Amino acid sequence: MEQQLYFVLGMLSVIFLLVIVGMFRINRQVSENSQKCKEFEGAINDIYSVIGRNSELIDRRVDGEVDRTNRMVEDVYRSIDSRFDKFENKLKEKTLLKD
Repeated sequence: MEQQLYFVLGMLSVIFLLVIVGMFRINRQVSENSQKCKEFEGAINDIYSVIGRNSELIDRRVDGEVDRTNRMVEDVYRSIDSRFDKFENKLKEKTLLKD
C-alpha cells in the first residue's frame, strides 16, 4: 500500500513538473508572439504611412495634370478665337471692298 502511495505521489510530482514546464513554455511563446504582433503593427503602420504619402503624391500629380490640361485647352480656344477673328476681319474687308 505504501508503495502505491509513493508511486502515485511520484506520478503527481512528475505531472506537476510537466505542468510547470508547460506553463513556462507557453508564457515564453506568448511573449514571443506579442513581440511579433508589435513588430507587425509597426510594419503595418509604416505601410499605411507610405500608402498615405503615395496617395498624396498621386493626388498632387493628378491635380497638376488637370491644371496643365486646362491651360492647354484654354490656349487652344484662344488660338481658335484669334484665327476666327482674323478670318472674320478678312471677310469683312472683302465685303467692304466689293461694296
